[in-house]
Amino acid sequence: MTVAQQGIDTALPNDSPVGQGERLWGPWGTIGLSALILFVFVLVQVFVVVGFLALGVLYEPNFQIDAFLDGIEFNGLVLSAATAATSVLTTALVLGLIRLRKGATVRDYLGLHPVDAGTLFVWLAAALVFVAASDGLSILLERPVVPEFMVRVYETAVVLPLFWAVIVLLGPIFEEVFFRGFLFAGLARSRLGGAGTVLVTALAWAAIHVQYDFYGIATVFAVGLLLGWARLRTGSLALTIALHAAFNLVAMLELVLLV
Repeated sequence: MTVAQQGIDTALPNDSPVGQGERLWGPWGTIGLSALILFVFVLVQVFVVVGFLALGVLYEPNFQIDAFLDGIEFNGLVLSAATAATSVLTTALVLGLIRLRKGATVRDYLGLHPVDAGTLFVWLAAALVFVAASDGLSILLERPVVPEFMVRVYETAVVLPLFWAVIVLLGPIFEEVFFRGFLFAGLARSRLGGAGTVLVTALAWAAIHVQYDFYGIATVFAVGLLLGWARLRTGSLALTIALHAAFNLVAMLELVLLV
């Protein structure tokens, strides 16, 4: 059995001969704990916003709370801080919940197995082809290649190294650990099976990107299908993290070069 096959064992249905199901949270347990994770995700973001409000009131004489809240959706600095905090804390929460499962290891549960260079090259090439096709469709439909949301948050990011870090590194790590890792492993053992889990996790992932319009969310969903398929085919979450980071890196480079 290859390393990639071992990684996909955690995403197999209950009738799999591998017999690792008892080491995973069941489908309903996974759904319930996922709700908890998302609740903590939102709660941390609220705390970050409250922290910025407190700092503004204390240290800025002309600070206007209403103006701050009205523009918070496009405040790159707040977004950077909130994403950094939520990514670190909720990723730690996911890892902690996995460790509560008797006999489970984080590496096997999430499929944190490397792939060979050839596999990595093939999937990175597929990602680049997807980006080219997506950009071409946007141009054909006379839509901006870079969403307006990204332009506005970049202009207000202030601490650009932090902004780059959360977009290219921290954000992808949390989202993959949660969606293509924890959630994927739990749901793949249900009646959804592998293909159904790819679809559901892509939908769930797209649903949290409410900052985009329908076209943007549909694009995120399509990327989620590609990432889910990579997870299913290779069993490697390490690969999907790399692909996700690559997608976001290309988006950032387009943002800088085109805008």
